[in-house]
Amino acid sequence: MRFLEDVITSLDEKDHRDFRFFIQRSRQKKGRKDLALFGLLSSGESDTSRLKDQLGVNDNAYHTLRKRLYKHLSEFVILKSMDQDATAAGRVNAIYTMAKYLFQQGLSAAGWKLLLRAEHFGLQYELFDLLNTIYLLQIEYCHLNDDLELSYITARYEQNSDKLRQSEKIIVLQAVLKERVLSARRQGQEVSFEDILTETLTDFKMKRLSRESPKILFSLMSTLRQWVVVSKEFHAFEPTLERCYLSLTRQENHYYMVQLLIMLAHTKYRTKKFSESMHYLDLLTPHLAQTPVHFQKSSLIKVNQLKAANLIFLGGLNESVSLLEELVQQKLPERVKGNVITNLGIYHFYQQDYRRCMQLLNTYDHTDTWYKNHLGIEWLLKRDLMAVLLFNDAGQKDLAESKIRSIERKYTGLFNQKRYKRAATFLSLIKRIVYEEEILNLADLEKKVQVSWEWVPRREEDLQAMIFYAWLRSKITRQTFYECMVEMIRTN
Repeated sequence: MRFLEDVITSLDEKDHRDFRFFIQRSRQKKGRKDLALFGLLSSGESDTSRLKDQLGVNDNAYHTLRKRLYKHLSEFVILKSMDQDATAAGRVNAIYTMAKYLFQQGLSAAGWKLLLRAEHFGLQYELFDLLNTIYLLQIEYCHLNDDLELSYITARYEQNSDKLRQSEKIIVLQAVLKERVLSARRQGQEVSFEDILTETLTDFKMKRLSRESPKILFSLMSTLRQWVVVSKEFHAFEPTLERCYLSLTRQENHYYMVQLLIMLAHTKYRTKKFSESMHYLDLLTPHLAQTPVHFQKSSLIKVNQLKAANLIFLGGLNESVSLLEELVQQKLPERVKGNVITNLGIYHFYQQDYRRCMQLLNTYDHTDTWYKNHLGIEWLLKRDLMAVLLFNDAGQKDLAESKIRSIERKYTGLFNQKRYKRAATFLSLIKRIVYEEEILNLADLEKKVQVSWEWVPRREEDLQAMIFYAWLRSKITRQTFYECMVEMIRTN
């Protein structure tokens, strides 16, 4: 069992420092063997015999140490999650917990004030499970509030219970959506998101409710989008998502409206409709203003990344760079930081500012294993391929060749999979340019590209695949990478 090792692997360097402080919180103690075990496991040591020898313990003592360390880590992760929970549910739960504590301390007036506040936010964000808990606490302490009658609270509880049952029904509906998409894929059928969604909503008698609730609509679209991100079928998903959004009859739930509009703007970006994407980003501004400050901050990070990406194709390269340069200076979540650094490096690459690109390459804080676990192997492959292009164009041929060899070793298994066939083809074409650029016959290269590339209709072509292809094309046309890419996307 590797529970302990898996938890430690999930932590970043800052978490490691914080945990060392956390474990000593009750009293400073030298020679803590549980802390020593944490250090050894963090360094990658995994052999049990060597661990016991270095710690100077027998089998029983070693297993006791592991249990103690796991207990400390569990407490640390739980507290860390509570501290980082910037969601509406986290906020409401925190208010509810404080209200309950005040009631237990006999401070009923302050308790009721917070409890009604928790109810307000619970209703605003449609947190039906938390609302049930809130109403039960209101019922318990109703005798301490002369302004509310028990019958009124119990009626609210019953109404909310009905909504909770509906929300639980949505979870089942989401599972059915996943199963139907997966079934269509297994049978080799073309997936129609529109047909599957309509059929499922009809079966569950949820058509009307889905038009009334941004939360329900966002939940359903998020479920379908999981498949879209993997399959890159944004062109097929776009009309379904847009139609559902336009069918909304109520838009009061600002929290879910913001998330829905970001999803729609991102889908428009991936289908190369950049002006429409910017339009939907503008639409979310008044909704965002009605949400908590912490949610605004996290949402604006996504919004600014999307704006920067759109501006690249709308003649605003310099503005895109400025947006991300400002963003990268902020305190960002580790996963977000990796994306921002990569995108900023690509934008400077478009500007042919290779020096700044090289600087950014040195600002990644984690190992490849961490990025693979947290951002996915496909993200890591794209980053490594872009590094080859950068090294080549910056005249660092030795680095480009070394990176190619590293990619071939690291992703051998991946390239054998059907969905990564184009990536393998792209790498073979890159190799030819890197190794033979001085003697390359451009006519032969163009023929090779036309024959090797697995073409799909231009309208349906994945945007990211087109960006990589534009680099190849720029070598044939003798244009800059950025000029070739923008020209190719605009004529799509």
